[in-house]
Amino acid sequence: MRGALERADWDDVGAQIAAEWTNRKRLAPGVTTATIDDLIARAQAAGATAAKVCGAGGGGCLFCYGPPSARDAIAEALAAGGARLLDYRIEMEGLQVG
Repeated sequence: MRGALERADWDDVGAQIAAEWTNRKRLAPGVTTATIDDLIARAQAAGATAAKVCGAGGGGCLFCYGPPSARDAIAEALAAGGARLLDYRIEMEGLQVG
């Protein structure tokens, strides 16, 4: 993932997110639910290339990733599935200490 981010290779970033989710489900099968699987399927049908849960458990968030051109369709598909959407952006500079 770090290499993909450093190269700004956004397709590979998506592939790395998808690989992490596949591995996490294999290592901890209880990490997903029918609701999460449904939301991911909706997002992917709308153009998302990757998705995964994040947070410390107990409710957390579902992170969906895809091309900017699919953003609105992905958001609409998730909202139609009952998700509450949270906006985010990728920070290109990282933490800066002055």
